[in-house]
Amino acid sequence: MSSILTPKIDDKPTQEAQAQASSTSVDNNTSDEQIKKQLADAEKESIAKLSPRAKKLHKKHPNWEADDCERVAHHKAWVGMTKEMLFISYGKPDSTNVSNYGSNNEYQYCYNGDSTQCFYDKTGLGIIDSYN
Repeated sequence: MSSILTPKIDDKPTQEAQAQASSTSVDNNTSDEQIKKQLADAEKESIAKLSPRAKKLHKKHPNWEADDCERVAHHKAWVGMTKEMLFISYGKPDSTNVSNYGSNNEYQYCYNGDSTQCFYDKTGLGIIDSYN
């Protein structure tokens, strides 16, 4: 009969292992702080490059991404923009239609011009999820 020998594992960490773990956690914290600083610096850079109208929008709506402020300033539309962004970009809609199919309200915001353009919030959360 053969027996398999398993090595005994010491569950007490050595002082060297404890020091290494402590050093690693300090490095991770420093790394997190560096990443946060880099992200903040990148955001400042992107804000500095904004058009004057986009800068005003960003100042009024600091929680908006700088790129979103630029798109709103240039009257662009995209899936994922908020209803507030749409209204600032395009103005008040010519018509707003509300439908309820049982689970929640769905909204349609329409603008009449050379051709009618409609934006849809099918979840009722104030986020544009499609348009034509």
